[in-house]
Amino acid sequence: MSPCFCFTFPSLCAICLFASFFVRTFVLDDLLKTIRRLIMEHESDPNNISKVRTMLNSASRDIILLQEILSYLGESLEGMEVPERPEDEAGGTLYKVLNMANMRRDVVVRVNDLKKLVSGAQHELQNLSSMTDVINTKQLEDVFKSVEANTKFLVDASGANERSSASLQVMQVMLAGMFSFDIIDRISGGTLGLSTPWWVEQWINEPIVARYPFLWFAINIVWLFLFTFVLLRVMRWMSDLSTGFLTLRVKINAKINVDKMELFLSDKNIEVTESMEEPHIAIKKVTWQEKDWALWAGGAPPKIELALDTQYGFLLSVVFHLDKKKSELNEEGLMRILTATLAEHGILADYIPPTTLYSAPMPKEEEIS
Repeated sequence: MSPCFCFTFPSLCAICLFASFFVRTFVLDDLLKTIRRLIMEHESDPNNISKVRTMLNSASRDIILLQEILSYLGESLEGMEVPERPEDEAGGTLYKVLNMANMRRDVVVRVNDLKKLVSGAQHELQNLSSMTDVINTKQLEDVFKSVEANTKFLVDASGANERSSASLQVMQVMLAGMFSFDIIDRISGGTLGLSTPWWVEQWINEPIVARYPFLWFAINIVWLFLFTFVLLRVMRWMSDLSTGFLTLRVKINAKINVDKMELFLSDKNIEVTESMEEPHIAIKKVTWQEKDWALWAGGAPPKIELALDTQYGFLLSVVFHLDKKKSELNEEGLMRILTATLAEHGILADYIPPTTLYSAPMPKEEEIS
């Protein structure tokens, strides 16, 4: 009778497991149906795609566990052999009542059924994943189309700006000429309703206007060209003042002390603060203008923009805006002064800035040795 019990007990345990397994497949099927519904309604709720990704990961994990359980059941059935009928009467009666051959066949059939259910769920998961990829691709195409449309708009706006700039320069020359003639006119009080001063009659009208035809006109034209030339040179000089700036963007991703960083920023005259908060993400951008000329090698201090991960305590990136006409610092100098300042305040530790603009962070001394 012992072989009968040794065969029957695992078979009954497997049958009890099948009930729970079937329930878990029904839960998995409901999860897949929910995913399909969210995919079909993704345009009505922008959060559906993120929910679908989370549910797909959960369903994939469940399918993997179910497949492992089925593989263990299959391996256990391979080693289960139906015992021979006992020779005694009680054993024979028990063997007939338990119907062990049919029991093993039923267990094998149930395992095959469960494999089919899990396989179908796996194919459904692959189908849903493909549908999600199609939606992601479509959203990416929409972004590309939007970028393309914005680029065309910027190109058209740039062309219109170039044309308007040429027209503006012509208008500036015309206004400069009118202003120069007004200066000549105002010198003699021409439009003020006053009598002509004696010095105008004695020094301009009699020796120039009355004696030499068109000489006064020629003098006005020369004055026009001279005044316009000087004005255009002044405007070009003012335009040159807005050039020669250095913009340096450096990706850092270094661990920082957020509390000390907040204390450090409290002493700065913050111009712009931008924050972006999402689940598991808290990004903060801070911009200020440095004032200490001595700290920045005696040159013009830069404007600095920091990107911080305030949730996990990381300095993500830094952007420098520097007037190179008033400073001799290069990219390496800017980074070394900033990192030394942050390290001095206990904000940044175990970080060495890159030696050049494009090089990676240097390894520590113990790593070199």
